[in-house]
Amino acid sequence: MFELSDTRRGFLAWEDMLRFKLKFLDNNKTDNLIEVDFDGACWPNPNGAASCGCYIRDGDKTLLREGTFIGSGDGMSSNLAEYRGLIRALEFLRQVGCLDRQIVIRSDSKLVIQQMLGKWKIKGGLYAEVARWAQEIATEFENLTFEWVRREENEICDSLAEDALSATNVINNKKDHVKGDTNE
Repeated sequence: MFELSDTRRGFLAWEDMLRFKLKFLDNNKTDNLIEVDFDGACWPNPNGAASCGCYIRDGDKTLLREGTFIGSGDGMSSNLAEYRGLIRALEFLRQVGCLDRQIVIRSDSKLVIQQMLGKWKIKGGLYAEVARWAQEIATEFENLTFEWVRREENEICDSLAEDALSATNVINNKKDHVKGDTNE
């Protein structure tokens, strides 16, 4: 897996981006599908502590596998966390030069997948602004596919998101965490 040379999470210096491209990406080889899985968590939901998890692969290479704490308190929700996971993945792929690659994005959030496909409207809620942000970033990519998966098929990202919450001491025990799927 790729390690950043500095501690600023989510930011690739140009030297890091060049090293990443040389080590992991073969942009001349277009038959490899980039696979993206993401998830979000918020406890309690809404207005609790929120985090997301991303897992990105190019063939048999792991490009990114991380859980990220987003924030806590007013304005946080599980749907917002799900969208922030998607945004994290899209920004990473944009930053490393994958705008023209074939990418499949999977999540167990039916709301996010259906809205990104344009089948459901973004009506409002705590997540509406980040949902529009995700849609805006997605337009920069040439070949994105969105797929809904069952929760059991998204366990890696679920664990990454939960671990990021646990690291904040908001959730002291995984069994105390019950992921919410409400429409906030």
